[in-house]
Formats: sequence, structure tokens, C-alpha cells
Amino acid sequence: MTHELREYDPAEFLDSEEAMVGYLNATCEDGNESEIAAALCAVARARGVIDFAALIGMGEADIQKASTGETKPDFALLSKMAAALGLRLSFAKTKPQDRTAA
Repeated sequence: MTHELREYDPAEFLDSEEAMVGYLNATCEDGNESEIAAALCAVARARGVIDFAALIGMGEADIQKASTGETKPDFALLSKMAAALGLRLSFAKTKPQDRTAA
């Protein structure tokens, strides 16, 4: 008996706004820019957003590169992606033990 493996898509498990926001917050706490871009794309898929790249004024290939780490998305792009989903980026104070020099 063989089992077919399929690629994990977090969008399949983001079935509520709370789950989506929790996923984005967790990614922002531990992820890099590309992982945050990938998480925003997953939320777009979970919401059924058609042509997310066009919605934010980019090509599909550019979004793919940003979310896979091939290019490094900047703050402006991440902010634009969040805004297209009705979200905003925000900041929270960290505990002293969580702080590291950049």
C-alpha cells in the first residue's frame, strides 16, 4: 500500500478570522520577511481571494519570489499585502529577554 504525500498548505486550516490572525501573529513573532509574505498569501488563499498579486499591483511571479525567499520583501510590500486583506501591521513591546541587537 502506498500513500500519496501532498504539499502542506496552511490555508486549508485557516477557517476563521481568529485562526488567520493567530497564524499571522505567530509568523511575525518567529518568521523572516519571506515567511511573513508566505503567511499573508496563505490568508489570501484561505479567504478565496482571486488574483492576490493583481490586487496589490504585482505580478504572480513577483509574489512567488517574495514568499519563497528568492527575493526579500520590504516593509512597504508586506504592509501593502496586509492592507489588501483588510489588515495592518502593528508592533508590540517585547520582554527584555526577547530583545536582541539587530
